[in-house]
Amino acid sequence: IGSEADWHTFIDAAHARNITVTSFWNAAYFWTGSPDFKQAEEDVRMHGLNALPETSPARWFRWSTRRSRHVKPADDKPNTGWCSDWVWDPDANASYYSVWGCQPTTDFASPEWRAEMTRILTRWIVELKLDGFMFDAPDAELGAGIDGADHSQYDPALIREA
Repeated sequence: IGSEADWHTFIDAAHARNITVTSFWNAAYFWTGSPDFKQAEEDVRMHGLNALPETSPARWFRWSTRRSRHVKPADDKPNTGWCSDWVWDPDANASYYSVWGCQPTTDFASPEWRAEMTRILTRWIVELKLDGFMFDAPDAELGAGIDGADHSQYDPALIREA
């Protein structure tokens, strides 16, 4: 769309015609090359899993010190097919959990991730006047349905809470 001013022109024109504007969002997966995930890797490597800074995006994911047979995909090849397991990340010297594509999966059970989601949604809905979101497979999100052991335990109440 271009600039934020272009966005406002678009959304105002849609609303003037009684058109609602929604967006598709899969809030679960991060690209390994994203700035937030790069910061998460650095924080895990620097501080370990038990002393992460309060503001670290590493707190948005599940981590383990155990090595995995899966290895983090190259940042220029973000989709490596199905992978619902721990993924060894040599840049973090730890494994993160992935529900799909060996990409880092955010954890709906994380208060820090829920706060970040709230910040993102508030910006889009309140500041940018988006009318709503369609979330991809919320019952398959880590902490909202998937328990991290490759088992889905769908809990509608937990998803509503998240």
